[in-house]
Amino acid sequence: MLTNFGPAETTSYLILGFAVIFGALMLHIASISMRARNLKADLALLETLGKKAKKKPSKRKKK
Repeated sequence: MLTNFGPAETTSYLILGFAVIFGALMLHIASISMRARNLKADLALLETLGKKAKKKPSKRKKK
């Protein structure tokens, strides 16, 4: 004899899935933010080094 119990209750799995996806999304956004901040710092350093290199005369001998 077959009995019909109705659909399975999976609300907790749905909420858990959303939480996992939301957590992964937040980690990805944090990673991108940190990379952007490091990129700005690297760019500032390169600009500073470039300005210093232009000011100093070269000590190399020309051939």
